[in-house]
This record gives sequence, C-alpha cells and structure tokens, in this order.
Amino acid sequence: MRDTVGVKLESINVPPEVAAARFPGVGRRLGAYLDRLDHVATWSVAVRAEAEGRIRPSRLFGDHVKYDLTANDIDRTRRGMKHLAEMHFLAGATEVVTGVYGMPEVLRSLDELSRYDQASVDPRDYSMVATHLFGGCRAGSDPAMSVVDPQLRVHGIDGLYVMDASVFPTNTGVNPQHGIMAVATVASERLC
Repeated sequence: MRDTVGVKLESINVPPEVAAARFPGVGRRLGAYLDRLDHVATWSVAVRAEAEGRIRPSRLFGDHVKYDLTANDIDRTRRGMKHLAEMHFLAGATEVVTGVYGMPEVLRSLDELSRYDQASVDPRDYSMVATHLFGGCRAGSDPAMSVVDPQLRVHGIDGLYVMDASVFPTNTGVNPQHGIMAVATVASERLC
C-alpha cells in the first residue's frame, strides 16, 4: 500500500478507553459497543502527509500549531480507509466504524465501500491523530530556514543541541524511532 496508495495500514494497541472513544452513539447504543470491545480490531491508516505546518508562540495557549492537510493527503486517507475496511470485511468483520463526518457511522458490508469514494474532502470531517511530528527544529546550514546546523547545534546559542525527530527536514512516513536513535547516538558521540 505504501507504493500504490501512499499509506501504511497498521494494527495499533491502544487502551480500551481510547478505542471506545471512536465508537458512535451514547447511552445504551454506546454501551452495546463497549460490551463487544473484546471483539474490536483497532487499526490506523498512516499517511505520509505532504502538508507542512507552522508553530508560532501564543500568549494565551502556549504554542499555536497550524497544520492543514492537502487534497492529496485526504485522497490518500480516503483510499487507505477504503482498503482497510475491505481487508476487514474479507477477514470476517461484520461492521467497520468509519470516523468520517457525513458518512454512515458504521458500514456493514463490502457493498457499502463505495461510500468512501464520495466521502468529504474537508480534513475537519475526519477523526485523526497526528503522531511522530517532524521538522519543528529543522536542521540546515541557513539559519533563516532552520533551527539547528548540520551538527544539530541551535543557531546562535552555544552549547544547545537538539537530537530528536524535530530536526528531520521532512516527514519520513514511518515511525521515526530508529532514525531518532541513530541521530541521537551519532550526535551525542560527536559531543565527547
């Protein structure tokens, strides 16, 4: 899926209350879903977004982060969600919770998958989580375009280094754990 649609389908392990937060309904309707929680598979569509965001200071709420997904990002998300739902129905699922405003809350068959083709293109209509954020302190030689230099020293501040995913110049599209460990290992060895 990474090479064809531009997404990665991932099973994820989340606490029951996080899984339950995605269920539709309240009261008895929500309770019926909670009674079946041990039969729920929680998956995600990981999209390597084209979008770039901005971080600005805010006097009221700490930092203000603005991140607007592109039309291509949403298209890949919709296609990935459709493939994920198809995979689950073919594996025996009886329901798929969509998490998309304007679509049915729950799909119950392969015949309903075409609903994803007409799903909203407004990013605000999708229940999403942004994880593994990159680029908040990009590395580069030009202080006007980066926060840290190629040795990960903060431009203009002696003795201050940044060694995490924020120095990556772009989204890698995968969990950055190994990349972060490699960057931190090499950069910290250079400090000695």
